[in-house]
Amino acid sequence: MKGRRRGRPRSCPDHVLARIVRLRRTGARYVDICASLNTEGIPTPGGGAHWYPSRLSRLLRTRDAQRLADEVAGTSTPARGR
Repeated sequence: MKGRRRGRPRSCPDHVLARIVRLRRTGARYVDICASLNTEGIPTPGGGAHWYPSRLSRLLRTRDAQRLADEVAGTSTPARGR
C-alpha cells in the first residue's frame, strides 16, 4: 500500500482550508479564526455548526494544510514518488 493515503478522505473544502491556512500564517489566533467561521455559518468538515480551536489545530497538522502552508510561504517541495 505504498503511496496510498490512509484514513478518510479530507472533507474540508479547499477554499475553507486555504482561508484557515492564510489567516494562521498572518498571525490570527485559533479562537479568532473560529469566531469568524462560526459567525459566517461555515460548517465544520464533519458538518457541525461550531468550530473549536482544537479542531483547527488538528486540521492544520494535516498533509494538505502543510502543503498549502508551504505554497503560501513559497517553499513548496515536489511531491515524493512522482
